[in-house]
Amino acid sequence: GNACGIGPDHGFSASALQTYETCPLQYRFRHVLFIPTEPKSYFGLGSVVHTVIEKLSADEMKGIAPTRERAREMLDRFWSPKGYQSRKHEAEDRAKAEILLDTFLGWHLMNGNSLAGIEEKFLFAFEGRTMKGYIDRIERTPDGDMVVIDFKTGSKPGSLTRNSVKENI
Repeated sequence: GNACGIGPDHGFSASALQTYETCPLQYRFRHVLFIPTEPKSYFGLGSVVHTVIEKLSADEMKGIAPTRERAREMLDRFWSPKGYQSRKHEAEDRAKAEILLDTFLGWHLMNGNSLAGIEEKFLFAFEGRTMKGYIDRIERTPDGDMVVIDFKTGSKPGSLTRNSVKENI
């Protein structure tokens, strides 16, 4: 190993590397020593929105177009009041979740690409290290190019309506 305690078979993900960039000590606690952290409700918000988008996309793969009504029904199904200190905070996050889903639906409506895959796992070696993760969404443009999309929902709760969809071609 090395000073950080990272062994030769240690794999990396994009979110883990982002943690390291922000705070190497936090990375060590979370990804090397596996010390559990106190859950923050906005991570719950991000994950529930991600789950709804994932389910809407899975239906889209079967030919069922996403609608606001179906997005709200799924949000009801997957929403959890756990981890909230107050009903006010829960209501605020619930409103943010609805805005995020509306942002996704608006983006989807303007999007001329076709869906080619969702939640695709990837694994590759980079400078002798394993890089791993999941691709939220893969699309094909009308010209036949492929677009890789990563949905960002939980990292900055104050700016949920901006930059909530990140595209990399």
